Amino acid sequence: MVTKFGKFLRILRLKNNEIIADMSSKLDISISYLSAIENGKRDIPDNFSDKIINLYSLSGEDISELNEAIDLSLKEAKINLDGLSNKQRELGLLCARKIKELSDEDIKKIKDLLK
Repeated sequence: MVTKFGKFLRILRLKNNEIIADMSSKLDISISYLSAIENGKRDIPDNFSDKIINLYSLSGEDISELNEAIDLSLKEAKINLDGLSNKQRELGLLCARKIKELSDEDIKKIKDLLK
């Protein structure tokens, strides 16, 4: 299944009149690896967004859209707890443990509070 990130890359290719082979060549990866990333079969490499931003000279709005697409396509996220107080650590871990139990309404309330 194509991820949100995969859709972003496909649209970016269309805007630049490219095919997957063109993009994979620019990113210095194989076509099959790029396809696997787009389809969520491979993780998005750490430096991938920087490469895309630089190669395609993305605008601020495009960068925001790219980052959102990456966030929505991740299978897991790591939380750096270094330097956090015990209360901050507790909150981060509690959110991670309970996220599956939250209703859409609860999620909206928390997101509104954090914004």
